Amino acid sequence: MPLILRRLLPFFILCLAFVLAMILTNEKPAHPPKPTSNTLKVEVIDLTSSTHQVELNSHGFVEPDMTLQIKPEISGRIESIDPAFTVGQFVKKGQLLASIHTLDYEAELAKAEADLAKAKLALTKELGASHVANKQLEGLAGKHTDYALHKPQLAHKYAEFKAKQAALKQAQYELKQTQIRAPFNGIITSRELALGQYVNTTTQLGQLLGTDQANIRLPIHQEDLKLMPTHYPIHVRLTDTKSGRTWQAQINAQTHTVDQKSRMTYFIATVNQPYAQTTELPLYTFVQASIMSRPLEQTLAIPQHLVNNRKIHLLSQDNTLMIHPITPLHRDNEFVYISNNSNISHQLISTHIEQAKQGMSCEPMSKDTSHAEIAQKNETTQSTSITQ
Repeated sequence: MPLILRRLLPFFILCLAFVLAMILTNEKPAHPPKPTSNTLKVEVIDLTSSTHQVELNSHGFVEPDMTLQIKPEISGRIESIDPAFTVGQFVKKGQLLASIHTLDYEAELAKAEADLAKAKLALTKELGASHVANKQLEGLAGKHTDYALHKPQLAHKYAEFKAKQAALKQAQYELKQTQIRAPFNGIITSRELALGQYVNTTTQLGQLLGTDQANIRLPIHQEDLKLMPTHYPIHVRLTDTKSGRTWQAQINAQTHTVDQKSRMTYFIATVNQPYAQTTELPLYTFVQASIMSRPLEQTLAIPQHLVNNRKIHLLSQDNTLMIHPITPLHRDNEFVYISNNSNISHQLISTHIEQAKQGMSCEPMSKDTSHAEIAQKNETTQSTSITQ
């Protein structure tokens, strides 16, 4: 038996090899793998130069055009206080605030009037004496001295008369200053006096803030300075961020200096009659300011999310990716604005590309292609590229 098996074993091996060869021959050849394309499917945006106006933002406090620490110009006791001289009250120019006792100043005025009358009489007498002396000396030969002609005497009396005139004006002025009045329209923000209080020229009686005009100092960054309109007035929209109220203002001046700490230039916006606006604008309100730039010609508006490290992706005319550096003129919440002086004529790629490389092959997709389809195709393409 073993002998028979040993003789038949080669035959069985040949038969098995023949059967396996037939099976392998009859199998259909597998389809070769389709080559995977390395071309990215991308959406593009046509870039067109245009004239844009961007919104420049600033901020500041509403400040009065004039601030006055009220002090008397004379000394004396407070005789009366007007009800208008109260914190929070609006006063008109020339309105009475308080009065100082007048008795001493009325006496000074009477004395000044008497002194002036006396000096006027003395001057009149000297004029007469001078006239008589000149008549008497007319027929006498020789040169006559000024004293003989009463010239120095007349000059002395005239100087005394002028001094008494000035003293009278001073007395009249001081008597007038016993009535303390508002020098301009404003609002009382403090009061520090009482009836019977003795005051002098150093005593602070209160504070008055002007209400005819309010100013807002608006800092502008150096990079935005070149975007500011070049002609005054410049219109500004002010907004109170807490209440949402808005006002219109105008810029008519700038400081023409750079702040040493902030390195900004300040423009001065003004609001006339802040308390007479449809919605009053209280002094010292913090406001946000919006200024429209000068027209920016030949500029492109690039969506913010398509700018990465000051670079954008462009599709060249031969359908390859270009990584293009940019220098922004201005940024806002939506766009980055750049100058198109180099006449960029390529299309902007709006599809997000991971590991973008200069010269990558791209294919612009039709507008009907969905974002999901583009993402799916690009995922396959980029995976293949990485594997290779």
